[in-house]
Amino acid sequence: MPRPPDSTFQRTVRLLAARPYSAAEVRGRLKLSGAAEGEIADAISRAENLGYLDDNALARARSGLFLAQGYSIDLAARKLAQSGFDEVDAAAAVRSAAVGVTAEDLCRRALEAKTKGPLPSDLATRRKLGRYLIRRGHDTQHIERLLGLPDDVEKS
Repeated sequence: MPRPPDSTFQRTVRLLAARPYSAAEVRGRLKLSGAAEGEIADAISRAENLGYLDDNALARARSGLFLAQGYSIDLAARKLAQSGFDEVDAAAAVRSAAVGVTAEDLCRRALEAKTKGPLPSDLATRRKLGRYLIRRGHDTQHIERLLGLPDDVEKS
């Protein structure tokens, strides 16, 4: 006997059992499966009420991951917003994850994680590290100070 089709809420629970998703990510996946907008809204609301879906907790967790991966506060917030979180909530989550840590501290941590040892002595390698830190969203003044570079990091 064939199995009856899953309800939208059952699909939501199955998604969330595999890994944490934001409400926007769940909504997108359910739309792709052909669920009706009303059913999606009900399933998401029910999952939030039961504590299965918590965008704030997920945003804080992802913020910590982004910062641990060497991203700046601003870039971490933008990446969260791009993944479906509200911009204001994303910025607040990242600030919360970075309490007591300065932007220069985050830049230093990213540099230390990348080099895994002493700072290279040659200018070309330090410039390459500078470009890496720029791609991670760090301020050029912090980069120049930490790497001992002239103020033309972006021009190289």
